[in-house]
Amino acid sequence: MNFYKEDLLDHYQNPRNGKALIEYTHRYTALNPMCGDKIQVFITYKNGIIEKIGCVSSGCVLSTAAASKFSEHVKGLSQNQIQELDHEFMAKFMAVQLGINRMQCILLPLQAIKKAFENK
Repeated sequence: MNFYKEDLLDHYQNPRNGKALIEYTHRYTALNPMCGDKIQVFITYKNGIIEKIGCVSSGCVLSTAAASKFSEHVKGLSQNQIQELDHEFMAKFMAVQLGINRMQCILLPLQAIKKAFENK
């Protein structure tokens, strides 16, 4: 049995938006002290939406895949739309059932993006 779904492995091995942006309006680095995952997000927010995003991640398959997959999803969303997203959304979006400790891995990109807007 393969623990990780094929699309998660693809996002882990070939991260989308996996580079830092040179020009950005928002930036934040999130850490998961439980397992050492780290995600840096760089956002260009223009005309009320996320126009560009870069996610530089290091860590487990789940956090890296979540950063990649979620970065594709958030392009074109407003800050208000991001703030409405929660752990239930991320669990459905990632299509995995996880315990509380592993859930933190897929929440890290969402937390980083929300914090980037708070800490402009």
